[in-house]
Amino acid sequence: MSNHLLPKGIIPERIHHFSRKEDLKEAIIRYLNAELQVPEQWIEEHNRLVNQGYISLEASELRKKYPHVSQ
Repeated sequence: MSNHLLPKGIIPERIHHFSRKEDLKEAIIRYLNAELQVPEQWIEEHNRLVNQGYISLEASELRKKYPHVSQ
């Protein structure tokens, strides 16, 4: 058996989606702070990822603590 390293793989899909959601959130905030119109596609994709469960730990913990508060 050869002692070769495996080639670089890819980021797991779940991590990719979470990272993408965070990137979208940051871009949306930057546009809002610059008083620019946020592209609708960004908002839709962000919301879709949130609905699929890609939320930050802080948001997850807040929902556990305050389940009666809607999103």
